[in-house]
Amino acid sequence: MNDSIEMRNRRIYRLIEADDIDQAPKRFRMCIHPADHEGDTTGLAELRASASGQFSRGGLKYMKRVIPEHPITIVDLRQECHGFVNGKAMSWYGEDNTANRGLTREEVLSLEKQNLEGVRQEEKVIFDYLEGKSLLCEEEIEGPRTVQSEAELAESEGLGYYRFCVTDHHRPPDEVVDQFIQFVKALPDGGWLHFHCRGGVGRATSFILMYDMMRNADHVSLQDILRRQQKIGGRDMYRMSPNDGEELYKAAIDRLDFIRKFYEYCASRHGDYDTGWSEWLHSQRDIS
Repeated sequence: MNDSIEMRNRRIYRLIEADDIDQAPKRFRMCIHPADHEGDTTGLAELRASASGQFSRGGLKYMKRVIPEHPITIVDLRQECHGFVNGKAMSWYGEDNTANRGLTREEVLSLEKQNLEGVRQEEKVIFDYLEGKSLLCEEEIEGPRTVQSEAELAESEGLGYYRFCVTDHHRPPDEVVDQFIQFVKALPDGGWLHFHCRGGVGRATSFILMYDMMRNADHVSLQDILRRQQKIGGRDMYRMSPNDGEELYKAAIDRLDFIRKFYEYCASRHGDYDTGWSEWLHSQRDIS
């Protein structure tokens, strides 16, 4: 295997994740009324939000074209280092996509900057493709190349950008939840949010659910919010199996417990989020 490196005692692979093609990124969906959904869709379209897996430069151009409202802000949920080379989406991949687990946001951004600079400087860069957990083929990129972080790509396309570093397969830490609430509170009227992670499944669904709850939990049930996000293409948060492995199974249970608790928090706030998530959790523990 060419170009495997050791970081923090973990084997890391440099991967191409999406080619620079003008097409929808995987699991791209928008918050619109599902035609065959019988549940409550109150406030869904008004979210002005979408979600997907990792996009390439071409995928970003596609989304700009089909998203009906602007300005667009990209909400990047990836903790793992990633970026773009000649418009192709790339990342540094560790087992179960947890290469940067345990790093602070500042450490992640510093490491990512270092990794991207390495790609700029190398005479010849070799990447791999991953399908499931199987390495497929290598791709070699020689000569001059354009290397960008996601923030740089978003800026070059005239889009806003914000990053929350969350470990794949896991619920967001409480401090990240607090940051997200402050981010939502500060959003100007209008505009569109696009949430994405690597595959467009766990983290993207978690955060678009949280956004839906912050806007609509005081008048839409938890089950309706879960079902309608699943109906447009998000993850079924109840789908989990011990066959996934003990760690991932426990992480899925923990994430579902968090989603339920976050709905309870949002429903209790009635749109007023001056009391943050961590402060509210502390008050609930005092009561119990």
